Amino acid sequence: MKRILIANRGEIACRIIKSCKKLGLQSIAVYSDIDKNSKHVREADESMHIGGSKAQESYLFAEKIIEVAKKLNADAIHPGYGFMAENAEFAQNVIDSGIIWIGPKPSTIISMGNKDVARDLAIKNNLPICPGLKDEDLKKDDLEKKCNEIGYPILIKASAGGGGIGMRIANNYEELIQSIEKTKNLAKKAFGNGDIFLEKFISNARHIEIQVFGLGERKALHFYERDCSIQRRFQKIIEESPAPEIKDSIINEMAESAVNFVTNQKYEGAGTIEFIYDIDNKKFYFLEMNTRIQVEHPVTEMITNSDLVSMQIQFALNLDLQSIEQNKINKSGHAIECRLYAEDPAKNFLPSPGKITKLNLPNTGFIDIRLDIGVDEGDEISFYYDPMIAKIISKSENRIESINNMIHYLSELKIEGINTNKSFLISVLKNESFEKATYNTKFIENNLSLFTKESETLKKDISKTINEENIVQKYTDKDVEAFKKITAQSPNKKHSDHYTENDFKAFKNILNKKNDNQKKGSIKNIIGKVYEEPLFKPGGDKYMVIEFGNLMDLEINFTAQNLAKAILDNKIKGIYETAPCFASMLIHYNPDEIKFNDLKNEMKSLIKSLGPTDDIEINSRIFSFPTVYLDKWTKECIEDYSSKIVEKTPDPDFIVELNKLENTEQFVRVHSGTEYWVSALGFWPGLPFMMPLDPRCKLTAPKYNPPRTWTPKGAVGMGGSSTSIYPDRLPGGYQIFGIIPVPIWDTQKSFSVFEESICLFKPGDRVKFVPTSYEEFDHVSNKVKDKSYDYNIIDYQKFSVKNYKNWLTTIDKTKRF
Repeated sequence: MKRILIANRGEIACRIIKSCKKLGLQSIAVYSDIDKNSKHVREADESMHIGGSKAQESYLFAEKIIEVAKKLNADAIHPGYGFMAENAEFAQNVIDSGIIWIGPKPSTIISMGNKDVARDLAIKNNLPICPGLKDEDLKKDDLEKKCNEIGYPILIKASAGGGGIGMRIANNYEELIQSIEKTKNLAKKAFGNGDIFLEKFISNARHIEIQVFGLGERKALHFYERDCSIQRRFQKIIEESPAPEIKDSIINEMAESAVNFVTNQKYEGAGTIEFIYDIDNKKFYFLEMNTRIQVEHPVTEMITNSDLVSMQIQFALNLDLQSIEQNKINKSGHAIECRLYAEDPAKNFLPSPGKITKLNLPNTGFIDIRLDIGVDEGDEISFYYDPMIAKIISKSENRIESINNMIHYLSELKIEGINTNKSFLISVLKNESFEKATYNTKFIENNLSLFTKESETLKKDISKTINEENIVQKYTDKDVEAFKKITAQSPNKKHSDHYTENDFKAFKNILNKKNDNQKKGSIKNIIGKVYEEPLFKPGGDKYMVIEFGNLMDLEINFTAQNLAKAILDNKIKGIYETAPCFASMLIHYNPDEIKFNDLKNEMKSLIKSLGPTDDIEINSRIFSFPTVYLDKWTKECIEDYSSKIVEKTPDPDFIVELNKLENTEQFVRVHSGTEYWVSALGFWPGLPFMMPLDPRCKLTAPKYNPPRTWTPKGAVGMGGSSTSIYPDRLPGGYQIFGIIPVPIWDTQKSFSVFEESICLFKPGDRVKFVPTSYEEFDHVSNKVKDKSYDYNIIDYQKFSVKNYKNWLTTIDKTKRF
């Protein structure tokens, strides 16, 4: 019996295992530390550990995978998609080791993997190519002229890239020049190859791909088309076949040109030729070729009643494929696939790692539903890998039935413990433009607000639930005293024109809570609140401090942000700048132009004119910072503190203990599981104070006292419930637990992001900490040192306070992320 090692994980590994069983072959799974109890390990005939949880230490550890394959006498290796699937060097090493590589020849992977080379080959094979320029053309003097001939907008793409990484759209020559270097830097960093090329961007386009299967010396086969136009940031979300509202004659022409191209390359195995289809002009252009099985391959399998994975294995192992002929490959019905992810669309599709506490899969009343899933109830979605949970594929006689079948299934699917994009998928499927197939590749981007209104967690009826913390903030002591007087009246006289029945319930809860505390004899804790009227205080003779309350609360910070915007919009005389803080606002003004009392009156009037914070959208940049948690530099600092000042529990362990977490691994998952809102910039220039936007990720820790003798530059730490980053090596009192290589304070303005200020952050920015290996950390550090680091990881967005508050009402804040 032949033995197949699967160099992958998750749903694709489970999918390959099924084909192995169907063919009577043994399957071998490999797994990382965190995947030791995963579904693909449970389903395989045999399994072996290959390294740490980080992909570089396991699924990207080529030598170890081959070593395990030899040790377990594997006859072949199937790479699935992603990870090592299109790594020509790995493929060659597998072959050189005497093991069968289930995939195309390494030389084909190289030629198709480089988009410049692939475009040249496509031209030689008479495939229509979208007008563009290669990397060497960018250095010529007539670049601007050639770009004008192509016509804007122009797409800048990495030659060696994939997955939409680094793609940028330029609407004019100035934007183009700015984007070229950024894309080059990112391509070099991501793919080890900084070459790029330009391509005419078809603004009203569909993304159509032809599934092919190469037979080497024999003529290749095609398995018809898939429409993959429903994308977000060039990443596919929903795929279907046949492609709606495109003439069969055009699809047939695409398929014929794809087959000829693949045949001429003597391609072997499954592959996909991708085209961009110009809706307005009804023309198609070659985009690229993927030399692997695609995520969306089940769509094709459903309409053609085929098994592409089994065909891959059979072809590689020289099993019988002679009987397959093009005229025997027929399609019927309509199939659609949705990718179910552990992510929160309402929070910019933030990944939602965690344990799946409940998973109910509909198993009755559904015809022609296929589920390719890589987890079971009780399994964990790790932050180390892509957060895809499953692929749901629906097939019916026609498109409308297929869509309705999918909506019905998704509605019945129950999953708890993590956020998912289930409601997002349903809202897309129900959209009229999607139903009528009048969309293009920008459909999600142009309608994102429509699809992210609903949160993906199970909704609760919170109207009957009273959040005591909010009650304390909402009602003043005067309200409570008024309630006492009203309730002291006789039953027949109890009445108030000022308070509703809900108010009475809320007041009662407040008093009950106070009485309980007094009965327990607990120490009275002074609870912060929002002031009825803001306090205005002088800060020297040039500053005014406006205090809105005495608690750290995002709602107050939103109020401060709202006021700062109003000051700017109304161009208040004499004000230099404003600094929104946790619960206050600092105003720098010119006393020669406006006196303190006059400014106070101006601010009072302006505050009264402000609308609710729900109506505001705050300019917000999203930073994604590579972070080494529990790093060696932080450890050295903590040990130095313990030896010179006082011996204490190491900071990370201390935080774990205080917050009742299981271990430091859970701490890393919780801390990196949300975006952090920059509420204020601290006493030292550029020191950001950040609060977690997801309350389930809220962690607290007291500051050390006295402070440390030193803290590393870039250290990430926690004091109270806020996270901060140290811009430089400084004394510090925060509990530190990680470090980033990205400079957040730059007096030399070495990077373009510092053009306006030497401080990286502004209040309203957001930060995502991404767990990173030392190798990745060093890579970024070197880029910073030679000043070639590119801050194009920044995303610019409008932060909707209303959408954020709506999302908060749908989650169980008592549960840890």
